[in-house]
Amino acid sequence: MDEDEEDDDEDEQNESDTAMEDADNTNAGSVADSDEEEGSSSTSRAAGSSTQDSVSSVSSPPSSDDHSSDKDECELEIPDPSVVLANKKANPLVSRLFRSKGEYWLATRPNRAGEWSQAGAMLTLSGGRKWFCLCEKEEYETGSPEIDEMVLHDIEKGGEWGDRRQEIVFIGEGLDVPALEAILDGCLLNDEEWKHWQAAMRGDAKGKVDGEALLNDLFDDGFPDWLDDEEDVDGHDH
Repeated sequence: MDEDEEDDDEDEQNESDTAMEDADNTNAGSVADSDEEEGSSSTSRAAGSSTQDSVSSVSSPPSSDDHSSDKDECELEIPDPSVVLANKKANPLVSRLFRSKGEYWLATRPNRAGEWSQAGAMLTLSGGRKWFCLCEKEEYETGSPEIDEMVLHDIEKGGEWGDRRQEIVFIGEGLDVPALEAILDGCLLNDEEWKHWQAAMRGDAKGKVDGEALLNDLFDDGFPDWLDDEEDVDGHDH
């Protein structure tokens, strides 16, 4: 990171932290996946669910037997902004994390990419674009050979699951990369869950509402609904 970029990131963090102290509401959640301090990475496994806590708290997806509470009654508790800010400053993993952004692949919502955007102590997780592998070519072709080739490369590299992946960039100073990798890997499905997920997707789940209901039965999805102003590409409120 050059000196000007570091200064900009520190200014951005300071502005965000100040805004957090005065804000009435904020979004806080869990991390998806990354390999480098200032870079991005891709994985071939979906991220499982995670409880949303103060700042960057992560939990592994629960087993299919862990459904004691009604998911429809689950409500996210948003901490006070001052608590979020204090927790970020006290957490060595994220205290010097200035900015992170990218896309993530959520196991229970296989048709849309999740959008990740964090600045300072503010983190927003929302529903994004439809994965390119589920689109017709004319929906994503730009007319630029270089761009279109990159999209096709991503789709082909992912094999059966196309361009679905975790791809998040982290920008910070003195980040503990191995510790971040470990906590992010904890969000991924384990081997057994991955087998169940693939079996569901190869059966009724691929692009169908009833299939996504099956995935929600397999995995406890603790994320809020993804709202889309134009079209609900998932076929339901998620």
